[in-house]
Amino acid sequence: PEHGYTFQSWTSSTGSESLLTSINSKISDFKVAGDASYTANFSENKYRLTVTNSQGGASVTPAIPSYYNFTDLVPINAVPLEGYKFVKWQDENGALANFTESNTTAIMANNLQDVVVEAQFTPMEYGVAISSTSGGQATVSTATGPNDGWEHFETYSLIASPNPGYRFREWSGSDFSLNSLTNSRTDPDNELAITGAVDLTANFELIDYNVTVLLATEGGTVNGSGVFTIDDNPQAQAIANTGWHFTHWSGDVFALNSNSTLTTSINLSQFPQNL
Repeated sequence: PEHGYTFQSWTSSTGSESLLTSINSKISDFKVAGDASYTANFSENKYRLTVTNSQGGASVTPAIPSYYNFTDLVPINAVPLEGYKFVKWQDENGALANFTESNTTAIMANNLQDVVVEAQFTPMEYGVAISSTSGGQATVSTATGPNDGWEHFETYSLIASPNPGYRFREWSGSDFSLNSLTNSRTDPDNELAITGAVDLTANFELIDYNVTVLLATEGGTVNGSGVFTIDDNPQAQAIANTGWHFTHWSGDVFALNSNSTLTTSINLSQFPQNL
């Protein structure tokens, strides 16, 4: 037999089968008793093709293991589940025309045996872009995908950290990106549940500080009260009346450059950022 075929039997157009020692043996003797004609009959080999899925696969074609002829070219296909992508076929015997394509062909002639191939998948990976306005920084935990991407189904920590004198206002971005947040858009300590590419901006705003400068005792006047931000340079000023002298400032003196001078700067960055 040729490659991929199997001998089946001898037949005779002259009815001479009985002269053979065996009609089923590839090598058979025959007795001469007149003219005789013999034909060797072969059949094409059949092999079982099994196409399976690994984790992340939705379906494969053909879905049911079946037998195919040696010369058959069998189209096969793999479809991933949502959030996964096709990687390659596990094809130990080299039966496929292209093991890196989800749509390919099983060449049954490449093997003299049953063929088993498995579709392999991996979670999708996406880009995550996190930026911030002036007044703070935003960070997201490191990507864990094989290609340094953020993987579908994974959750990553997302933190917005304001600078002194600022507070976090909210996250902004597309509806899809905002829906990727597991907490409220106003929560600076958040998480990203990845199902696609994300582009978010952390927005910060200046804190308004109400500064009140009071006169604790008689003997003078003061000024410096008002509403200020970190960008301002507020000062507290005491003016002593004739016959009086200034002694010191009291109150939130931790924010003063000096509590013993008539005029002193107020360092607003010393106050809590969540005012």
